[in-house]
Amino acid sequence: MTLRLMVPAALVALSLALAAPAAAVEVAVTLTPAVQEKFDEELGARELPIVTGILTRSLERRLQGTPVARVEVTITGATPNRPTLEQLGDTPGLSFESYGIGLGQFEARALDASGAVLAELDHSYQEFDIAWARQSGVWRDFGVAADGLAGKIARATR
Repeated sequence: MTLRLMVPAALVALSLALAAPAAAVEVAVTLTPAVQEKFDEELGARELPIVTGILTRSLERRLQGTPVARVEVTITGATPNRPTLEQLGDTPGLSFESYGIGLGQFEARALDASGAVLAELDHSYQEFDIAWARQSGVWRDFGVAADGLAGKIARATR
């Protein structure tokens, strides 16, 4: 096979591989009553889709190609690194320049396609040095925690 034929064949193979949809991991997210109350009364309900989106994207991305078909996650703790819009509106003098140590805390179950439990685990992350929070966004530490949970599930289900 000449080089002229190999390149188009490789491009066709690559495009077919990229076009084939990967098996999606279903992610079900719930909150403990205390966390739900925290969002309702302090952080703002508009933050929930942001937080669940961060968690869902981390799990879907990291668990592709694993035997995991469904992940059931309960958020047991969530603290932003910066004030949310709700907090800014409720607290005069609070600034978006304010920052602190965030938190992401979870309980999770990973299931295969038949519904069998592959792993049950807890995971949390909270930065230990406030210096890192200065350059971070609102949900940075929560995102790090979500990535850590996804990695932990991937390792536990290999």
